[in-house]
Amino acid sequence: MLSVVDCDSEESLKKLIGRKEIEDALTNQESLMIVARNLEVTHRVDGVVRDVDSNVKATKVLTEDVDDNVKATEVLIGDIDDDVKVNILHMVCNIFFLSSCTN
Repeated sequence: MLSVVDCDSEESLKKLIGRKEIEDALTNQESLMIVARNLEVTHRVDGVVRDVDSNVKATKVLTEDVDDNVKATEVLIGDIDDDVKVNILHMVCNIFFLSSCTN
């Protein structure tokens, strides 16, 4: 199915060439060159898409590593929080014990 742009381009090309059909104006070699160029562009796009896909996969792996690091940090912070609470409890008990000994 031709788009409006394709039709406009075809009409312009017909006027430039002075022929009714574009195919009449193209030699076999020119047609092959156009096909080869389209194939080259297709391969470049395919390569770019593959590069983007591998970048997305690498980003996903890095994100998973960051997530694992965040989880490990949360565990460490929890352990530190527990240690601080125990130390405060020991300090309070020691203060209470010392104050009861002096009275």
